[in-house]
Amino acid sequence: MHVDSYALGVEIGSRGIRAAIVDQQARVLESVRSIGAPASAQATLEQTFRLIEQLMDRPRVDRSRLLTAGVAFGGPVDPQRGVTIEGPRTSGFESYPLAGLLEERLGLPVFLENDARAAAVGEYRYGAGRGARALIFMQFGIGVGGGIILEGKLLHGAGMTAGEFGHIPVSATGPRCSCGKPGHLEAYVSEPAILERARGAMAAQGGRAALSIEDVFNNPDDPAVAAVAAEATQMIGMAIASMVTALSGDMIVLGGYAARAGAPFIGAVRARVRQHSLESALRRLTISTTQLGNESSLLGVTSLAFERVSTADPYSAVL
Repeated sequence: MHVDSYALGVEIGSRGIRAAIVDQQARVLESVRSIGAPASAQATLEQTFRLIEQLMDRPRVDRSRLLTAGVAFGGPVDPQRGVTIEGPRTSGFESYPLAGLLEERLGLPVFLENDARAAAVGEYRYGAGRGARALIFMQFGIGVGGGIILEGKLLHGAGMTAGEFGHIPVSATGPRCSCGKPGHLEAYVSEPAILERARGAMAAQGGRAALSIEDVFNNPDDPAVAAVAAEATQMIGMAIASMVTALSGDMIVLGGYAARAGAPFIGAVRARVRQHSLESALRRLTISTTQLGNESSLLGVTSLAFERVSTADPYSAVL
């Protein structure tokens, strides 16, 4: 593999699509994006092709140096088959051969991975997770996802759903999750869920309804909003404590709104993890926010794509 080769990176999520050129030193050279999710899988594919063509027209992009492509998808995927299992609130992605369709058009090998698992790889290789033996990455946004890397191995699980932390039950009778089941973590700590409860609390006492996630976690003087923030960090702390106990994790990296929520958020999460975890499990544990921010998925999936073209069995490779 030539050291000057590039990878095409694509991110597909519920908030839009991004395409970028990334080199082997994990530098983003060019990037284009669209806002908003298309209405169907086919519309998403066509919009992705349009963005890639825009990217290829950039003067700094040398098509001859493109070696491979990586796609970070905002929903469950089967990387070995290159198939999406279901979509990010978009119809038509059930058992959809996304990698194969992109390969046909691009003439490049395409590696498909869930966006949060790709972000875990990005942080493990280039960001806050470097040096971890047992990394647990959690991504908080419209949904809640993540990835687990144990002894250098990215876990997928038998059903390819490892890292779907939003569907961990934290209450037997709580609000319904987007999947329809009651009491899942996502129903309490996704950004829309937190904002809905905080705005409802503000409206009930005649306050302003326009709140951001930063407002929720940095508003200790409003008891109603502070209670919403406390419930969210409590649920996150309990979920992390369970994972740390089960996996003996030494590094927790929190992405998505975690960095925007600021020091009060991360401090409260750490306190809740200490409250609910075995003392022995805490001795080597570090909890931090992402270092790569919005680049973690892109850098992770392109690094996996580079690996795929140089490794006989990239799915079992040690990172």
